Amino acid sequence: MTFQYQIQPASENALLLTFSTGTENTAGLMDFLPLLQKLIPQIETVFAQNLREIVPSYHSLLLVFDLQQLSYATAKQQLQNLVEQLQQDTPNLADFHQDSSGKIHVIPVCYDLQFGLDLAELAQQKALSIEDIIRIHSERTYQVCAIGFAPAFAYLGEVDERIASPRHASPRLSIPAGSVGIADRQTAIYPKASPAGWQILGQTPWDLSLNNPDNLMRFRVGDQVKFEPIGYNEFLAIKNGETP
Repeated sequence: MTFQYQIQPASENALLLTFSTGTENTAGLMDFLPLLQKLIPQIETVFAQNLREIVPSYHSLLLVFDLQQLSYATAKQQLQNLVEQLQQDTPNLADFHQDSSGKIHVIPVCYDLQFGLDLAELAQQKALSIEDIIRIHSERTYQVCAIGFAPAFAYLGEVDERIASPRHASPRLSIPAGSVGIADRQTAIYPKASPAGWQILGQTPWDLSLNNPDNLMRFRVGDQVKFEPIGYNEFLAIKNGETP
């Protein structure tokens, strides 16, 4: 499967790079992740101190550069050169391989029903027990595919098809910080209290908000996340004293 790309202006100092496979093939949710993992370090090297921010997603990448040091035309040409070289070296999308050098994050999650707001209903919809939902959700190791929606909000994939579920038609006005939810075949942790349309299965006692500035860069595309079920008493113990 070959890939195509498009570079568009996002602002006077930002470029949006989008990948596709053309009209004859449809890429899966995570098919471009190995390509992005290969490309991002090259961008960081070439743009160096002129790079302000990289925001990757499932099949796109937003690049923000220092306009005082680099013109828009030069930035676009540098990015185009990198992508075309990548396309020349590896024209087949399937030949990009997952980089296993990312961090592995083991996140404690309490699936108690007071935190798992949608756990019982989801179990009923899927004709599974609550224990099955918890086991299926927590036994898989997820990939960080994108960062977005809010600072430090990492989109993780892919959720097992047996428990995949769409967003709520009417989002909740607010859910607690640390809530763990699923939407279709994605799962994520809400780093702060916010409106939410996802199916909420549990909550982590860890503070992943920007109360700790290090959380802004805690997750990177290509990292792996594993959820570790914990009981309510352990949740309280961590919440009241221990930190990740």
